[in-house]
Amino acid sequence: MEIDKAIDLVREMSLKQLKPGIVTYTTVLQGLFRVGRFSHAQKMYDEMRVLGFKPDTHTYCIMLDGLCKNGHVEEALVFLQELERKNVDLSCSMSYNTMINGLCREGLLDEAEDLMRKMEQNGLSPENFACDFILQGFLKRDKLHEVFPLLQEMIDKGFSPNSYTFQLLINLPSAESTLLDMIQRLRPNDCQ
Repeated sequence: MEIDKAIDLVREMSLKQLKPGIVTYTTVLQGLFRVGRFSHAQKMYDEMRVLGFKPDTHTYCIMLDGLCKNGHVEEALVFLQELERKNVDLSCSMSYNTMINGLCREGLLDEAEDLMRKMEQNGLSPENFACDFILQGFLKRDKLHEVFPLLQEMIDKGFSPNSYTFQLLINLPSAESTLLDMIQRLRPNDCQ
């Protein structure tokens, strides 16, 4: 496997007194997560830090993204909280958006919305798809009291739901006039 060759190369570099840099370690971390080798990625991250390499923003983003995409959302949240406690600059909206998606998949909608708010407080803007994931979750769980404010916020930001979310909206059995008015102002974003 190619990732095994990359790991061997990093180890060989160390043996030959060549120091692999943070870019090398981050690239290998990303590869390990992509092939689902979560525990190996964690070991590589720990090894990198023991050897004195300071992770950068990109490394943290890869870790958060990898944890979420490998089904370790709770660990990603703990990792994010640890980074925030250390005042690490996380000017990486991709990781927040990925974590929001992971939280929604796990049914942790309140946590996803809280993370979106925290992201905005940090000066980052959620992407349309992150709002869509949260909105879909609320719709699937019949949390209409949560749908209206988020949908209005999406409209205010110039976002539109994707066709799946749009379909969920128009198929609500108890579509109130407020929701119908909102829907009339929208078009699914992948139909624009």
